Amino acid sequence: MNIQPISNLTFNSKIKKLFKQGKLKLDYGLYGEPLNKRNVSDEHIICKCYGGQTVESNIALASIEMNNKRGCQPIERFVTIEMVNAYIERIRKNNIKGYDIEAYCRGIIQTFSKIFGKEAHNE
Repeated sequence: MNIQPISNLTFNSKIKKLFKQGKLKLDYGLYGEPLNKRNVSDEHIICKCYGGQTVESNIALASIEMNNKRGCQPIERFVTIEMVNAYIERIRKNNIKGYDIEAYCRGIIQTFSKIFGKEAHNE
C-alpha cells in the first residue's frame, strides 16, 4: 500500500520566496538579526498555538535561530513597536514587480495593531 501525505507541512510564504530569489533586499529580520538565504524563516506573528493562521498578514521574516528561540511565546515578549516599525521600513524600501509590498505591510501592520492595541506604524 502506497500512502501519500495529504498536504505539505512546509510553508514558504511569498515574501520568503522573494527573499530567497534575491528579489527582496532585506539585511535584517523582524528581531533586528542578520538574515541570509540559509537562515531565513517564516515567523508567525501570532503563533499557530494561539490560533494564528498561516497567511501573509501573519508572517514576518526572521532567522531560524530567533524563530526557534521564541517558540510559542507571545511576540510582544520579543519585539517592540519600534522594532516592528523598523522592519516595515526595511520592507518598504523594496519595489518588486508583481508583488504588492504595501499590501503586505498593511497586513502585518493590522496584525501587530491587534497585538499592541494601537497602530503599529504611523505612515
